[in-house]
Amino acid sequence: MAANHTGEFFYPVPMDFFVQKIHMIDKTKLNMRFLGQRRLPKGLELKVGKDVNLSSWGEEIIIVLTPFTNGTHIRITSECTYPLQMIDWGVNASNVTELFRYFEFGMPGRPGPKQPQNQPQNQPPKP
Repeated sequence: MAANHTGEFFYPVPMDFFVQKIHMIDKTKLNMRFLGQRRLPKGLELKVGKDVNLSSWGEEIIIVLTPFTNGTHIRITSECTYPLQMIDWGVNASNVTELFRYFEFGMPGRPGPKQPQNQPQNQPPKP
């Protein structure tokens, strides 16, 4: 079995928020790509991949979202794609941490991108 790392967390945010962010992961600087999803009896499983680079042979990341009335439980497992890779030098833990940070950025009630202010255009400066 290849090296892996799993992290879990509960967020008081609807599941759709996370599904949208995962579908847009290709457009981020995380160097990850969306691979697909499937329905589970009590949630949704999404797959994300990370290609071969200088620090690993690539990873497959499985994100399981379980909706509750007051939020969403998330379990992220990152596993090396090369089955004989027993040591990952912290890459899988880093993938899990990066994804949780990605989810938290822009989450309702958390710091994120600033919204543009409605400022009048072409107004003369006030004396």
